[in-house]
Amino acid sequence: MRALLEQIGISSKRLDYSSVMVVYQTGEHSWRGFVVPFDITFEAETKREVVSALRDMIDSYVDGLHQYHNPAHLENVPLSYEPDRQKWFAISQGLIVKLMNKVREVDTPDYYAEAQLPA
Repeated sequence: MRALLEQIGISSKRLDYSSVMVVYQTGEHSWRGFVVPFDITFEAETKREVVSALRDMIDSYVDGLHQYHNPAHLENVPLSYEPDRQKWFAISQGLIVKLMNKVREVDTPDYYAEAQLPA
């Protein structure tokens, strides 16, 4: 998360979250989500399905990180899917400002985002 924040000019020392899930609609019955900084992704027909699956995946991923003593190469994985990178670039600055103001969830017509606290 630290490297991604530095790319947009924000110090990670002011952010209390370990990861951020972003879910957005890609078609009439198609939703996609990703998690920064882990590059966890999921697609489904509803936003609710994507959010639920990503929450479970984040829990599993973080458990694995802890089990293997938080290897640096798995703590900060760049987004691999270009549309996810574009979405993150488009929303990250405004979203991070909200997160810095202790807003944990953001639901807009364009995306849903949810921050996870460090375990």
